[in-house]
Amino acid sequence: MNIVAERIEDGQDLRREIERITKANDIQAGSILCGIGGLKSCRIRIPVMEPGQPRYIDPGIVEISALQGTLSPHSPHCHIAVCDEEGRMWGGHLSFGCIVRMTCELVIVVHDTLTFDRNHDPMTGYEELIVDRHSRARPQAVCGSAANPAWT
Repeated sequence: MNIVAERIEDGQDLRREIERITKANDIQAGSILCGIGGLKSCRIRIPVMEPGQPRYIDPGIVEISALQGTLSPHSPHCHIAVCDEEGRMWGGHLSFGCIVRMTCELVIVVHDTLTFDRNHDPMTGYEELIVDRHSRARPQAVCGSAANPAWT
């Protein structure tokens, strides 16, 4: 397991930056551990009962209260919770158009024994997570030395 931590600067699209960071770090399976900061505009896809009929909200200038998600080379799947200046909470799927205000601190856990992908699920109507578990070869422990091969 590895950690990637980045600061996203003012004016950047948060969703695009998450995709850029995923690609730049060759993240095959990642989880957003935390994301905090502010947004000057916020486009959130809210839950709908019928697939294929997305609805979006933009609560304006907000603080990020929570950001989590799964990251794969295919696409991130992120949820965001934000609060406005009156303390009202808004939440749903992070979409393109969430523009950082001042800063966003992002910490990602990279799972080195997993690969995440997405495939269309006819039951839900959405691209759903597929987890591939694999083990990477572990280095052999060496006890001893060439001078004392009995310990190898």
